[in-house]
Amino acid sequence: MANLTLYSLHPEPNEAVCIGCGCSDTNACIENYPACFWLKVDRQNEQGICSSCPECLAQWNNGLVKTFKQVVFTPPKKDKRGNTT
Repeated sequence: MANLTLYSLHPEPNEAVCIGCGCSDTNACIENYPACFWLKVDRQNEQGICSSCPECLAQWNNGLVKTFKQVVFTPPKKDKRGNTT
């Protein structure tokens, strides 16, 4: 018999991260009760827009999406002398 598990039948979806605030499926925003929810989500690219960041919808709809990781974790550019530009 095949080695079947729940996840082999229905794989767990990729966790998405909000491009606005960085919340995720497992770490939701709680601005006010209740917790946030996805307005838009792209599981394949692991990103979305939560209900606390509706101002990001125009950016998403126009295809100008930078992920939260790109915004937060992109190191600053430096010139030849090592100074931040």
